[in-house]
Amino acid sequence: YEQIAPEDIYTYTEPLAQKDQKKGFSTFFYHNYLGTFFNRRPHVTGQGYENIFFSEEMDNLGYQEELWGYSDKDLTDFILKKQKGQSDKALFTYIITVSSHADFILLHNPEPLLPNAKEPVENYYNAINFVDKALKKLITESPEDSLFFIFGDHDSEQISANSVPFIIYSKQKRLSAQGGKITTDQMIALIHAQVENKLTGRGPAARGTVRKIRRHNFYFWRHFGQNHAYVLS
Repeated sequence: YEQIAPEDIYTYTEPLAQKDQKKGFSTFFYHNYLGTFFNRRPHVTGQGYENIFFSEEMDNLGYQEELWGYSDKDLTDFILKKQKGQSDKALFTYIITVSSHADFILLHNPEPLLPNAKEPVENYYNAINFVDKALKKLITESPEDSLFFIFGDHDSEQISANSVPFIIYSKQKRLSAQGGKITTDQMIALIHAQVENKLTGRGPAARGTVRKIRRHNFYFWRHFGQNHAYVLS
């Protein structure tokens, strides 16, 4: 993002946001940290999102500042309020979270998993638990026809992990469980294929695939910081 200009990338590609707009989706991007960080704002704009919100757009709304922007709890609250009046529209939403980024210190966490945490790994689990609660709230209060693509930013030295989670979760349909590992390129190709199948109605209607979801509400939750397991119940 810092080395390549947006026009040098998105002029020759068609990001998912642009594909969805052509099909009538309202596209949203949310990140609870600065738009200047990694030069993200120009690139998100270049990808074609209609509604773009960074931490600057969350200023002066009563949210409490953290070491990294605003908390994922506040981000979830912000998203739900922004999209409350969008229930009659097809939504494409991309979210980058930040609360469990190193050093895993949260200034406003009233119910930590480990109240007396001192070690980095204990702070890590507190931060992960905090993010899980925010994700649970978003899923619980999102439209019933929503589909979630959940994935991590990179691995974690705190738990000696060398991979990140990638979960597809539907509120309406029990999807087929399939474990295993895939590469980043395979994950991106899968996301594009699944969304494209839903948009066009093409492709095999395999049991439990995205095509089984009637409405077009897509949420992409990208965990920015470290790898972790997500609590969905």
